[in-house]
Amino acid sequence: MFDTCYLHIGPPKTGTPSLQRTLLKNAAVLERSSVIFPTQAPNHKFVVSAFMQNPAAFDFNKLRKLNAEAIEREREEALA
Repeated sequence: MFDTCYLHIGPPKTGTPSLQRTLLKNAAVLERSSVIFPTQAPNHKFVVSAFMQNPAAFDFNKLRKLNAEAIEREREEALA
């Protein structure tokens, strides 16, 4: 697990995709400095879901028709 988690969330036109691309390109360099950038998915909505109080109500999970058990399993895997 980790001690600190930073979430970068930005509304449209704030450079969020540019920042995410830069972090992704440098994931190996960041990891050597103990900074982990989740690279297993191009869309990091699963991270948002992991920190929600009611992830079952999140559109991302609704569209994928995930039940509470599947959401929790995904959360545990993502945060591991």
